[in-house]
Amino acid sequence: VSLNVANSTPTDEYCSNEGAKLLTLNPPDGRLFINNVEVPTISDPTGNQYQLSSATGSLAPFQVRYEKTSGIAGCLNSASRTIFLFPSPVADFTDASRCFDTPFSLTSLNNTNAVSWSWNMDDGTAVINGNAINHVYPSTLLAAGFGSSRDFNVNLTVEAAPQGVSQRICKDSRTRAITVGSLPNI
Repeated sequence: VSLNVANSTPTDEYCSNEGAKLLTLNPPDGRLFINNVEVPTISDPTGNQYQLSSATGSLAPFQVRYEKTSGIAGCLNSASRTIFLFPSPVADFTDASRCFDTPFSLTSLNNTNAVSWSWNMDDGTAVINGNAINHVYPSTLLAAGFGSSRDFNVNLTVEAAPQGVSQRICKDSRTRAITVGSLPNI
């Protein structure tokens, strides 16, 4: 009896935003249990299959057991493993119009289990680290032909670590266009 995970890791630890994990169960027509509850599988000529995802229930851990009874004597064989599916962060931040040569702040909106934040401001400056940042777009970035405003594609990447369970790092990234305009002449 075998219970295999597609694209498995040595520790069976996965992030929820990596997509469903396909379990392949051999030989076919056995019984699959997740956290001691029997679940239906998809029959396939090469073995039964099951899509394990965050929609399956709680995220971590899953106690997975596959059983197959064979023969007239009803001999039972089984395979078990613990699979961890950790919640992934959601990189998000508010965006609003800004003015050149004027300091402004951006703050990450999701900080659950976050361990790092990296901001790329799309202006050639070094990546800025931190949950909340301050930045200034200099008016020298408003080149001829851009009119009185310019869009910058700001990217936030958030990394999170499950609380004291693993060395696994889950991450997410979001890019939003921020419009920066010229200050009015007074």
